[in-house]
Amino acid sequence: MRFGMTLGVLVALGCGGGGGLIQQADEISEDIALEECACFFDEGGFSSEAECATAVRADFSSSASRTERSCAAQAFSRQRNELGPELECLVTAAEDYLACIRRASCAEGALDSCDETFDDAEDLCPDTPEVFQETFEAEIEACVARRVVGGGGGRCPDQTLGSGDSIRVNTTGAGNDTDGGCGGSGGADVSIAWTAPASGTYFFTTDGSDFDTVLYVQDRCGGSTLVCDDDGGDGLQSRLSLEVEAGTTLIIVIDGFSVEDAGQAVLTIDRGASPPP
Repeated sequence: MRFGMTLGVLVALGCGGGGGLIQQADEISEDIALEECACFFDEGGFSSEAECATAVRADFSSSASRTERSCAAQAFSRQRNELGPELECLVTAAEDYLACIRRASCAEGALDSCDETFDDAEDLCPDTPEVFQETFEAEIEACVARRVVGGGGGRCPDQTLGSGDSIRVNTTGAGNDTDGGCGGSGGADVSIAWTAPASGTYFFTTDGSDFDTVLYVQDRCGGSTLVCDDDGGDGLQSRLSLEVEAGTTLIIVIDGFSVEDAGQAVLTIDRGASPPP
């Protein structure tokens, strides 16, 4: 699992969340870790490949991991010009490495060749100046430290809807406090507490918002994401449904798909047997 110690550290520090290059690096890192489970699960103290893979997926999807990657996405967006060239080069090398170990099928000699090829490619990547690396890591550390234990970050909820069926909010200037898992890492988000007035299927939509939204529902502030949607609504808006029992209080989060996505948002909640038109 030597490679995981190389790209994995980079991903943990700056490649989570967002779209494009950052998301690509995050996905490649997880794919490599899963591939390495097939060959090295016993070295990691696991009894089987399946046990190793379950642990890898749990680690990448954990709340702590999502928080760190969300903070990293914010920090990366502020230093993209300085950090991007090295990351882009490493991603290309990582893609080649992933393809190589898949072809190797755990053959030791072939895996050694994959390692050597990656080492050579990594040596050719530009080095990010130390001052930018230090600033980057300090921003991530400070961001993680600000996150409230048991919560997504700053105040939660930001708004309270009670048992109402619609609310307008402005996400401009809001923090990037949480991540639903289907997009929105790095984007400003607003959390809304809502209590179901009756049992049934509820449909939640951001139709009418003026930016690319991600919408998700959590069981509590900083808790588990029950359902998440990116573009299921009109255009770049979001729409999802959930069975809810009367009296249940949930946290509904309106997030921006990227760091550039923020503005006036509309949340509409409808109870019925079919989604609203």
